[in-house]
Amino acid sequence: MGSGWLPTDRQFLLLKACLAPPHEAHDALVAWRGGGDEAEDAASRRLLPLLWKRWAGMGMQRLPSAWKDDYLRSWRKGQLAAARANRLGQLFAGDAIPTLLIKGLPLALEAYADLGNRPMADIDLVVPFEQARTAVERLLQAGWQPAPTPLKGGGKDSATLSSAWLSQPRRLERFDPCYLRVRHSHGFHHPDGTEMDLHWFLFEGQCDPGTDDGPWQRASGLASRCRVRQVQPLATLQSLGSADHLLLLLAHGARWNPVPPIRWIPDAVLLLRATTAVDWSCFVAEAVRRDLAPTALVMLRWLEQRFQVGLPAEVLRELTGAANSRQVRRLVAAAGERPGWGSGLEELRYLRRRHRRLRREAAGGQVVPPFPRFVCDILGAPDTGSVISYARSELTRRWDLQG
Repeated sequence: MGSGWLPTDRQFLLLKACLAPPHEAHDALVAWRGGGDEAEDAASRRLLPLLWKRWAGMGMQRLPSAWKDDYLRSWRKGQLAAARANRLGQLFAGDAIPTLLIKGLPLALEAYADLGNRPMADIDLVVPFEQARTAVERLLQAGWQPAPTPLKGGGKDSATLSSAWLSQPRRLERFDPCYLRVRHSHGFHHPDGTEMDLHWFLFEGQCDPGTDDGPWQRASGLASRCRVRQVQPLATLQSLGSADHLLLLLAHGARWNPVPPIRWIPDAVLLLRATTAVDWSCFVAEAVRRDLAPTALVMLRWLEQRFQVGLPAEVLRELTGAANSRQVRRLVAAAGERPGWGSGLEELRYLRRRHRRLRREAAGGQVVPPFPRFVCDILGAPDTGSVISYARSELTRRWDLQG
């Protein structure tokens, strides 16, 4: 089974049961239930709350009790996430740090209009890059613990995770200017079990000051957009405009994940259905500016063909004109690929590019260490020997996985 943005045939049946018009959805539901284990993969299990709520709301009898249990569990977690988000907003308000919620929670409150329909493993919260270090300090003071430094493309099957430094929380002093200009986010967890990703840039690999100014300016208060009556988001909490949020969902959904990221499909469909007007000119301009036109073209074209989301034809034409055909072919071919040794080398090239840029821009006494030390600092490694050992074993693992 792939772990890319394209669903398998069985996953597509489940998606149709959740999103298609009633008659078509019913046929898909019957075919899906007759085809095997209803919870055969983690990506499908994530959709069961949405499936239960839709068909229970349409009066279907004898739905599996496990689906309802999944929905209620998701609803309870959503309530806790909303309360935690308000507390985070209050925490950051003391330092006048603007807070922007993205992905799961704001989608549940607005696009899904139901905290139970959209399970979420964590809260995704964005602060301005200039205030990221202060935000980290406030989180630590409030009892939040940083996660280990994320290693792109790694996973639970990686033998290198046995190295002690790969499982150590990232120390405060290592949230330095270099790290904040290379990574776009970092995970934190609270003693009460809440998980949060703190972002200071919206898009992975796009970590330059000013790059997110437009989305921040177009953001608006979440309280006025919330469609869940039982929840009142704090007035200071904001969410992205629909065009910016849609592009972010596509970019995130296009990335490989051990759990197939097919949830981008209901996220995007329900966002478009809930939005009265998407600023498509803004969407296309942002996709082009961020070199995401190929991603947006391929994924939106697929979405329109399968779920008729009302995408204006001129949007696809403009994206087609801006997209590199080779990138489009590559995106389609790689839809289900897991990261191989090539992506590991690309990560090293990315680190080299960032290192060169930071050294060129270094000013005001900022010190950018030589590249070997720089890599150690970004990865949270104690020394270059540890990085070399990690790189060797990780590249070997990825090579073996590619067969």
